[in-house]
Amino acid sequence: MKQFIFFSILLTGHILFAQTDETIFREFRFDFTTPGARANALGKAFVGLSDEATSAYNNPAGLSVLEHPEITLEYQSNKIQYAFLQNTDSFELINGDILHPEIHTNRCSFASISFSKYNTNFSLFYVNQLQYSRELPEEISTWYHIDIGYNFFYGNQHRVQLDISTYGLSFGRAFSRLSFGAAIGLSQLDIRYKYSTRLISYDLELDQLVLSETNHNLSEFSCVLGMTYQIHPKIRIGASYKSLPSYKYSEKVQTLQDPEYHSVPIRFKVPDSLAIGLSCLPTDRITIVLDFNRIWYHQLAGDNFTVISGDEYTKENYITPDATEKHIGIEYLLPWRKHIFAFRCGAYENPDHKTRFTASTSTFASDIQAFVFNTGSQKTMTAYTIGLGYVWKNKLQTDMALVHEGDQFHSFITSFLYRFGKK
Repeated sequence: MKQFIFFSILLTGHILFAQTDETIFREFRFDFTTPGARANALGKAFVGLSDEATSAYNNPAGLSVLEHPEITLEYQSNKIQYAFLQNTDSFELINGDILHPEIHTNRCSFASISFSKYNTNFSLFYVNQLQYSRELPEEISTWYHIDIGYNFFYGNQHRVQLDISTYGLSFGRAFSRLSFGAAIGLSQLDIRYKYSTRLISYDLELDQLVLSETNHNLSEFSCVLGMTYQIHPKIRIGASYKSLPSYKYSEKVQTLQDPEYHSVPIRFKVPDSLAIGLSCLPTDRITIVLDFNRIWYHQLAGDNFTVISGDEYTKENYITPDATEKHIGIEYLLPWRKHIFAFRCGAYENPDHKTRFTASTSTFASDIQAFVFNTGSQKTMTAYTIGLGYVWKNKLQTDMALVHEGDQFHSFITSFLYRFGKK
């Protein structure tokens, strides 16, 4: 029974993509939420509030409330624990070591400077959606099917460097209680990787090898549209739509069936999203925020998904569900003379949105594919956030936040903001 099998593992991530059936795409985490430690501490809910310079990218309509120019800078330190192959009711590990991939990143994730012109507030901004670098030594393991009794060997090795950053200009303008805003940015993708994967099963007469590599630096435009509406002096709603870039590049692929390297066209689409938010001030010291964020993860699969490694399966066998995230946060302000101290906490739900393999017909090959590809929890993850803030003379503001998403994701964010012109 000679069959061609190639599999990929897609792991959890706030924003995750799978443009091909390669294991290389299993570990990339994107973040569509608002930059800024303040927003992160508020359960990443900020679309309805959007009252400082960090709204330049997420909801540019919020720029309209700025009375003076502002400059802001954000720094993130993240620890991400990815899912890994482990024993199930059908398969057990009989030889080898499974690596537990854990990635640590430290980066400047956002910066902006705002200014006013023609009764409109503008902002020049930079946002980093992804910065990833990892070299995986060869991972070798042998697995046994408990019920049927066959073995298979799996080997995987890769070296990856990937970065996505956006440089842009946004503006916001108020028309009485209604504000509009927009942002246009140049999103740069720097992608370099080289990897190999191997599957051998003497019981099933399988011996397959796939090698792949690419090296590209691409730029595409992205845009954001936003609005806010003050329905009451203490209640405001907001909405933000992101149209994110689609990249096209080629990849060199080699298999045992086709030993010559050949070029395969790849389309990498970052999912679009729509966020709706509400902010409420029950007292002068308390702010409550609530966001709903719809992300069209299906754009990762479907017409944008490329099966590079054979014709055993088609892109119809890979499904990526859309997701609606729910965010809530609360802020309490404690003023004292020329100082303001802020205490914040929040939570959000991150539904499972990993690309999943579904077989048209159940076979030994599809059982292996499902085992390796569909690793990781399919449950909705609940994350908790907490943070502190300090403001001096309403000019200098510093914030920090901790984000805890189960065993999968931990983040420490600090941001600094300075307002010009305040007395």
